[in-house]
Amino acid sequence: MFNPKKRSICYKLHFVTRTGFMELNRLIEPYGITQGQFIVLTFLWENNGLSQKELCERVRVEQPTLANTLKRMERDGLVYRNRDKEDKRYCKYYLTDKGEKLGCEMDINLETIQDNILKTLTKSERELFNEFLDRIIDNISEKE
Repeated sequence: MFNPKKRSICYKLHFVTRTGFMELNRLIEPYGITQGQFIVLTFLWENNGLSQKELCERVRVEQPTLANTLKRMERDGLVYRNRDKEDKRYCKYYLTDKGEKLGCEMDINLETIQDNILKTLTKSERELFNEFLDRIIDNISEKE
Protein backbone atom coordinates (compact mmCIF):
# COMPACT_ATOMS: atom_id res chain seq x y z
CA MET A 1 0.00 0.00 0.00
CA PHE A 2 1.21 3.51 -0.89
CA ASN A 3 2.62 5.33 2.13
CA PRO A 4 4.64 8.51 1.40
CA LYS A 5 5.74 8.73 5.06
CA LYS A 6 7.93 5.63 4.59
CA ARG A 7 9.75 6.98 1.52
CA SER A 8 13.12 8.73 1.30
CA ILE A 9 13.56 12.46 1.89
CA CYS A 10 13.97 12.97 -1.88
CA TYR A 11 10.67 11.26 -2.52
CA LYS A 12 8.96 13.31 0.21
CA LEU A 13 10.30 16.56 -1.22
CA HIS A 14 9.21 15.51 -4.69
CA PHE A 15 5.73 14.59 -3.43
CA VAL A 16 5.30 17.93 -1.62
CA THR A 17 6.66 19.89 -4.58
CA ARG A 18 4.51 18.08 -7.11
CA THR A 19 1.37 18.53 -5.01
CA GLY A 20 2.22 22.18 -4.39
CA PHE A 21 2.70 22.82 -8.10
CA MET A 22 -0.63 21.14 -8.85
CA GLU A 23 -2.24 23.66 -6.48
CA LEU A 24 -0.25 26.47 -8.08
CA ASN A 25 -1.41 25.41 -11.55
CA ARG A 26 -5.02 25.64 -10.40
CA LEU A 27 -4.33 29.16 -9.15
CA ILE A 28 -2.51 30.50 -12.21
CA GLU A 29 -4.59 28.82 -14.92
CA PRO A 30 -7.31 31.53 -14.93
CA TYR A 31 -4.59 34.17 -15.42
CA GLY A 32 -3.25 32.45 -18.54
CA ILE A 33 0.32 32.09 -17.30
CA THR A 34 2.59 29.07 -17.02
CA GLN A 35 4.65 27.84 -14.06
CA GLY A 36 7.80 29.13 -15.72
CA GLN A 37 6.27 32.56 -16.23
CA PHE A 38 5.00 32.59 -12.66
CA ILE A 39 8.46 31.85 -11.29
CA VAL A 40 9.99 34.67 -13.36
CA LEU A 41 7.24 36.99 -12.15
CA THR A 42 7.95 36.14 -8.50
CA PHE A 43 11.55 37.29 -8.88
CA LEU A 44 10.49 40.47 -10.66
CA TRP A 45 7.85 41.18 -8.00
CA GLU A 46 10.64 40.98 -5.43
CA ASN A 47 13.22 42.91 -7.47
CA ASN A 48 11.93 44.63 -10.60
CA GLY A 49 14.57 45.26 -13.24
CA LEU A 50 16.71 42.14 -13.55
CA SER A 51 18.91 41.14 -16.46
CA GLN A 52 18.39 37.88 -18.30
CA LYS A 53 21.58 36.53 -16.73
CA GLU A 54 20.37 37.41 -13.23
CA LEU A 55 17.01 35.77 -13.93
CA CYS A 56 18.73 32.62 -15.28
CA GLU A 57 20.75 32.33 -12.06
CA ARG A 58 17.75 32.84 -9.81
CA VAL A 59 15.23 30.76 -11.73
CA ARG A 60 17.88 28.11 -12.45
CA VAL A 61 17.11 27.52 -16.09
CA GLU A 62 19.23 27.67 -19.21
CA GLN A 63 19.41 30.91 -21.18
CA PRO A 64 17.50 29.65 -24.27
CA THR A 65 14.62 28.43 -22.09
CA LEU A 66 14.40 31.74 -20.26
CA ALA A 67 14.70 33.72 -23.51
CA ASN A 68 11.61 31.92 -24.87
CA THR A 69 9.71 32.49 -21.63
CA LEU A 70 10.57 36.20 -21.58
CA LYS A 71 9.60 36.55 -25.24
CA ARG A 72 6.15 35.10 -24.48
CA MET A 73 5.83 37.31 -21.41
CA GLU A 74 6.65 40.39 -23.50
CA ARG A 75 4.12 39.30 -26.12
CA ASP A 76 1.48 38.87 -23.41
CA GLY A 77 2.19 42.30 -21.93
CA LEU A 78 3.58 41.09 -18.59
CA VAL A 79 7.13 42.46 -18.92
CA TYR A 80 9.12 44.87 -21.02
CA ARG A 81 12.84 45.30 -21.48
CA ASN A 82 15.10 48.32 -21.40
CA ARG A 83 18.76 48.57 -22.26
CA ASP A 84 20.94 48.87 -19.17
CA LYS A 85 22.10 52.47 -18.73
CA GLU A 86 25.65 51.49 -17.72
CA ASP A 87 26.17 48.75 -20.28
CA LYS A 88 24.09 49.03 -23.45
CA ARG A 89 24.83 45.39 -24.34
CA TYR A 90 22.51 44.19 -21.58
CA CYS A 91 18.76 44.49 -21.15
CA LYS A 92 16.88 44.56 -17.91
CA TYR A 93 13.36 43.23 -17.61
CA TYR A 94 10.64 45.13 -15.83
CA LEU A 95 7.03 44.41 -14.97
CA THR A 96 4.34 46.18 -16.93
CA ASP A 97 1.31 47.54 -15.09
CA LYS A 98 -0.44 44.30 -16.02
CA GLY A 99 2.41 42.24 -14.51
CA GLU A 100 2.42 44.28 -11.31
CA LYS A 101 -1.36 44.08 -10.96
CA LEU A 102 -1.21 40.33 -11.42
CA GLY A 103 1.14 40.09 -8.43
CA CYS A 104 -1.32 41.94 -6.21
CA GLU A 105 -4.22 39.76 -7.34
CA MET A 106 -2.34 36.50 -6.85
CA ASP A 107 -0.75 37.33 -3.49
CA ILE A 108 -3.86 36.53 -1.47
CA ASN A 109 -4.41 33.27 -3.34
CA LEU A 110 -0.79 32.20 -2.79
CA GLU A 111 -1.22 32.71 0.94
CA THR A 112 -4.25 30.42 0.80
CA ILE A 113 -2.25 27.67 -0.92
CA GLN A 114 0.53 27.99 1.64
CA ASP A 115 -1.95 27.93 4.51
CA ASN A 116 -3.57 24.78 3.11
CA ILE A 117 -0.23 23.02 2.74
CA LEU A 118 0.94 24.01 6.23
CA LYS A 119 -2.43 23.98 8.02
CA THR A 120 -1.44 21.41 10.66
CA LEU A 121 1.72 23.30 11.66
CA THR A 122 1.78 25.95 14.39
CA LYS A 123 3.27 29.38 13.70
CA SER A 124 6.55 28.41 15.36
CA GLU A 125 6.65 25.11 13.43
CA ARG A 126 6.10 27.03 10.18
CA GLU A 127 8.98 29.36 11.03
CA LEU A 128 11.20 26.41 11.89
CA PHE A 129 10.17 24.58 8.71
CA ASN A 130 11.07 27.63 6.61
CA GLU A 131 14.40 27.89 8.43
CA PHE A 132 15.11 24.22 7.65
CA LEU A 133 14.21 24.71 3.99
CA ASP A 134 16.54 27.73 3.80
CA ARG A 135 19.36 25.67 5.29
CA ILE A 136 18.70 22.81 2.86
CA ILE A 137 18.74 25.27 -0.05
CA ASP A 138 22.05 26.66 1.24
CA ASN A 139 23.46 23.12 1.44
CA ILE A 140 22.44 22.38 -2.12
CA SER A 141 23.73 25.74 -3.36
CA GLU A 142 27.15 25.15 -1.81
CA LYS A 143 27.65 22.07 -4.00
CA GLU A 144 27.17 23.97 -7.26
